[in-house]
Amino acid sequence: MSEKDLCLSCINKGTRFTECLLSFMNLDDSHATYIIQKIDSNYVQYIKRFEDADPFASLAYEILKGHFSYNVNEVAAYILKYVAYDINRFNAQHKIERLINKGVEPLIETILER
Repeated sequence: MSEKDLCLSCINKGTRFTECLLSFMNLDDSHATYIIQKIDSNYVQYIKRFEDADPFASLAYEILKGHFSYNVNEVAAYILKYVAYDINRFNAQHKIERLINKGVEPLIETILER
């Protein structure tokens, strides 16, 4: 699947597709790294409306709640922060608050903070 197809599928297919991506990413770290890097390098150019950013925030949030490597979590944190503060999606801002209140790795928390 190309980067374009991956990003557009996240936007158009919703939660079910995101769940499938998470299942694929949970196979091992190389799968997780592959997917998060493909998304990170392309997702911004496919956000045309505010709500187009929400699936990327949700995916990043689920990654940060899971048990992925620091490298994967770092990229997910930058994606979530971008959606929350640069696109100004309040739902993503609330996701960041929940993660910080729950407790995340200090370096990840530093990324998530404004």
